[in-house]
Amino acid sequence: DRLVRLCKDLEEPTLIFCQSPASANKVANALLESQKFERHDLNQDLSEWLRENYHEEWILPKCLDYGIGIHHGKIPRAIAQSCVKLFNDERIKYLICTSTLIEGVNTKAKNVIIYDNKIARDKFDYFTFNNICGRSGRMFSYFIGRIYLFHDAPEARLPLVDFPIFTQSEDVPEKLLINIQDEDLKERSRKRLAKYLEQNLLTKETLQRNSYIDLDKQLSLATVINRNLPRIYHDLNWNTYPTSRQLKLACILIWDYLVASKGMVYGISSGKQLHFKINQFRKAGTIKEFLRINTINCTNSEEINSKIESAFDIQRHWINFQFPRYLSVLGDIVNNIFANKGYRQCDYSIYASLVECYFIAPYVVALDEYGLPIPISSKIGELVELSSNLDEALSQLKKISPKSTNLSSIEKDFLLEFQQYI
Repeated sequence: DRLVRLCKDLEEPTLIFCQSPASANKVANALLESQKFERHDLNQDLSEWLRENYHEEWILPKCLDYGIGIHHGKIPRAIAQSCVKLFNDERIKYLICTSTLIEGVNTKAKNVIIYDNKIARDKFDYFTFNNICGRSGRMFSYFIGRIYLFHDAPEARLPLVDFPIFTQSEDVPEKLLINIQDEDLKERSRKRLAKYLEQNLLTKETLQRNSYIDLDKQLSLATVINRNLPRIYHDLNWNTYPTSRQLKLACILIWDYLVASKGMVYGISSGKQLHFKINQFRKAGTIKEFLRINTINCTNSEEINSKIESAFDIQRHWINFQFPRYLSVLGDIVNNIFANKGYRQCDYSIYASLVECYFIAPYVVALDEYGLPIPISSKIGELVELSSNLDEALSQLKKISPKSTNLSSIEKDFLLEFQQYI
């Protein structure tokens, strides 16, 4: 209630820092439900386009109608970037954000409200606190910024910075130690690595290549595959595109041994569910249809928005990033074991690339990073045969005249801004 009253009294552009997307949505709902903010049509084209191409009950277009934007990791990147631009152009007065906006994003904010004193579940330190405060004020726009705190500021102490390659302390994980040159290893580090280097399941090169995954997890997975190889060999030995049975086994192995979590991780809680969601996303064909399927049984706006953001999580965290990465590790480990047995190698890389690109043209995901939303780049791809090479696709897009296309006005604006950016 105090936050709502404060926002209502502030006239200048205001950032509201929250610890998580859930907290950001809570704040957004509170501002909307307060009925203290006037509706306007400055962003009507964008909010209608978001409803049409994503979901009509998504909280973001509702907020834009009232001059409120949202920026966090669950929102598609091009759309989040658009919210920053609207804020800087003063077409929205409030931008509710998480730590995604702390580093490297220029904003023209007079005020910063630090509503939460955490990032996710951990309290932020003095350095991060000052970084958030630094978002207030902007040279030649607002020479003096105001910061409003809902918690005490953290203790004025900078964090200790450790250099693992030099200290090699007991806290340094083996997955970092294994990449240090042998001559630079301390004796205690050599002893810690001995069990990984003296086993004969996985080579040192395999462990190093996949060292972003805990070494014990890699060995546990290798042990299970090696022990059960006669039974699961045919389900592991595939190239290009897996059958449903082969994909399910890959998902189960990835979840049980590489993720190794008993709880929910970005909307997924088991290998079988991961397999189901990948297939569901592929069959949906578009993010709009994927969102519709995942919200079909919801009964209220809050539940709908929760399911929408869970679907975005699955799309971005699992389909675009984690699953292709884990599948690459699985393929590496399987091939290491196949080589030990003298078997023909498998190849999961083509399917991993397909998943990473959302089962559509490979340039689409990259263009989203540049600020062109996926529904628009997909539509342009139907009008012009864009190259699968990103540099060539960018050159092609530079030459397209937005006026000569059948894109809507807001889509033409996105394309024009994208062209100016590149």
